[in-house]
Amino acid sequence: ASWAPNFILTPADRSGYYPYLQIGVGVALLSDKEFQSEDFGDEDDGTSDMGSYGQFESSIALGLVRDRFSIRAKVYHISNAELASENDGMDVAEFGISYRF
Repeated sequence: ASWAPNFILTPADRSGYYPYLQIGVGVALLSDKEFQSEDFGDEDDGTSDMGSYGQFESSIALGLVRDRFSIRAKVYHISNAELASENDGMDVAEFGISYRF
């Protein structure tokens, strides 16, 4: 579960196609502290140790809107900000297509 308010910047003229920038910062509660990983580092054991269940979340997205349709690319970063002894962190990339009803 997470709570991360997002701020969306759009141009004043929103006719036709228009871009937007979305920025979010918040907190997350993970269901587990370890996840399978593909880090491929020298000491990689196949897992990412997040260090704690409580995490911080930040995200940035770029999108394009036309009428009721939109597409976006978004990147999330989740980590405990070095508040625990382990802090492998996690990055997630997302591509989305939306339709507003």
